[in-house]
Amino acid sequence: MDKVNKKTISMTALVVFLLLLAGLLRLVIVNSENYLINVVFTLLVFTIYISMLSVWSMSIWRRVMHIHIRGYLLGVAGLMLFWIFVRTLRDPHFNYIDPVKRWLWYCYYISLILIPLLSFFAALCLGKPENWRPSRRFQLLFIPAAVLILGILTNDLHQLAFSFPSGIEKADSHYIHHILYYLAVLWIAGFFLALIWLLFKKSYIPHTKRRVWMPLAVIEIGLIYTVLYAIDSSETGFGFIEVTAMLCTLTAGIWESCIQSGLLLSNSKHEGFFDDSSLGAQIVDENGTVYYDSKLSKPIAPHIFAELKEAGSLKLDPNTQLHASPIQGGYIIWREDISRISLLIGELENTKTELMDDVELVKNELSVRQRRLRVDEQNRLYDLTVREILPQVEKIKQCLALAPQVDEPKKYKLLWNINVLGAYIKRRVNLILMAVGQENVTVGDLARCLKESFETLESGGVATALSIDTTCDITPKRAVLLYDFFEAVVESALSRLHSLSVIVSDRGKVIIMSIEIKSAVEQVSLLDENWKKEELASSGGHILCKAMDEGIFSIEMHLPKGGGGL
Repeated sequence: MDKVNKKTISMTALVVFLLLLAGLLRLVIVNSENYLINVVFTLLVFTIYISMLSVWSMSIWRRVMHIHIRGYLLGVAGLMLFWIFVRTLRDPHFNYIDPVKRWLWYCYYISLILIPLLSFFAALCLGKPENWRPSRRFQLLFIPAAVLILGILTNDLHQLAFSFPSGIEKADSHYIHHILYYLAVLWIAGFFLALIWLLFKKSYIPHTKRRVWMPLAVIEIGLIYTVLYAIDSSETGFGFIEVTAMLCTLTAGIWESCIQSGLLLSNSKHEGFFDDSSLGAQIVDENGTVYYDSKLSKPIAPHIFAELKEAGSLKLDPNTQLHASPIQGGYIIWREDISRISLLIGELENTKTELMDDVELVKNELSVRQRRLRVDEQNRLYDLTVREILPQVEKIKQCLALAPQVDEPKKYKLLWNINVLGAYIKRRVNLILMAVGQENVTVGDLARCLKESFETLESGGVATALSIDTTCDITPKRAVLLYDFFEAVVESALSRLHSLSVIVSDRGKVIIMSIEIKSAVEQVSLLDENWKKEELASSGGHILCKAMDEGIFSIEMHLPKGGGGL
């Protein structure tokens, strides 16, 4: 049997002994005619009852953690003390004034009416958080309680609780119960039954099908005593223990059984809980002196304690960590088994190493893939560039092949043609690269291409003129198409070209490149009618050609500004 059970049994035995002792003293009082003995023994009985209730009240204040249950039970204890006090004052040895004796009798009902109500409130709080309290509507129950109490206390005025057929002066010997008394009995019985129901409802042990029967057993003892007392209330029978004292003791016993069974949480078992803790904990003072320790705790060296106070936690070995937390007057120290955590940390380290290896592999794969993509992109750009400038490259090859076979003037002409084609190739490649890197190409970029081509044309004696009447952005596809259009017109008339004028302008949503040339070339050979026919159709553009004077021709390309990309 553990220490808690021994203490509970000892206290129960002491209470039973004191009740029996008080009963024996009352028996002496009843059978003795010695006034002094009766007064002394009455005071001894009063002292026994008051002492037991006072000790229980102080223990409730110290042990019960739920603030509202503690308040209700202290109220119950105060009412029981009041009941015992009034019962003692009404004793014939202390009270010879008839009206006062009767009013003291009426005062019994203050406790009889309020104790069941406060017990009901306390039962509502069982199993609830420490700050929980019944809703305010329950406080309205104090109104009928107050009405009943005032009605009984003023019974001499209306006699609705007790009437006295033989006269009020014979109230102790003969009286009749009336409506107010029966309402008080119904009140007491109703809240007593509600208390039983709440205790029964909340007596389940969590996560089990077992009940806490101790409070219900105490209630059953009280019911048996009440019935037997009603049958036989003689001084030597069940009236041996005074009903007031017995009911107060049983009321305290109900709540004490709730505490001992765990139905009402208290702090009375913390020492045993601490001793049985699986943490290996200690409570020490500021110097490390141990005051409480659990079974699994181990001594701590002074130098370790000093280090632990500074750090708050200390790793003793790979599987054990020591913690310290300050409390009033010292520290709580506990050991923590971190073997599982150490194992998980080791697994995480291994996983980290594996992941780092995987990351390196992924990095290498990405690096190889990026190099491959760069090479692929470079090849794509190379293929695109070669495909776009291949006609001009072939013409340069032809010029180079003819150059050794002709005289100097014609050779100079061939070199000039190569220079014109080379300028186009340079700027055409530049437009391709710009198209890869950005979405829009400015008219200024197109103008720079045209100016470089003009410089090469002027070196061969061709008069040139360029006018840019717009600043809008155009797509790379349209810039390339305009520059290709310019180059195609120039190449078609290059052999007999005298002058060249280019105007780039916009008209609403259309950008226009107008080219005017002076050449001996026939108009029909100025530009092939099938030149990039599909590209023009897909972009919504068209070309207009017209002859102005003899040897002077004009050609225009109209392109919508938006849409498309290279």
